[in-house]
Amino acid sequence: MNSNRSPMTPLRSARKRRGMTQSALARQSGVSQAHISAVEAGLCRASAELAERLVRVIGPGLISEAEILYPERFPSHEGRA
Repeated sequence: MNSNRSPMTPLRSARKRRGMTQSALARQSGVSQAHISAVEAGLCRASAELAERLVRVIGPGLISEAEILYPERFPSHEGRA
């Protein structure tokens, strides 16, 4: 594994499965691309309000609010269907 890359968090995995860029997700959810990047990297936590918006944008079939709010509880999402 490349040590320069962050682990595959639930948010990053769901965003990639949806075929979205961080910029597109940021635009549609009303935050900056840097904020999406920080949440995906685990540098900050999403608020409950942001988690709700992210689920609406990405799709409830691809991610849940719990996965966004508590990514450490969902360690591996690379192969999730």
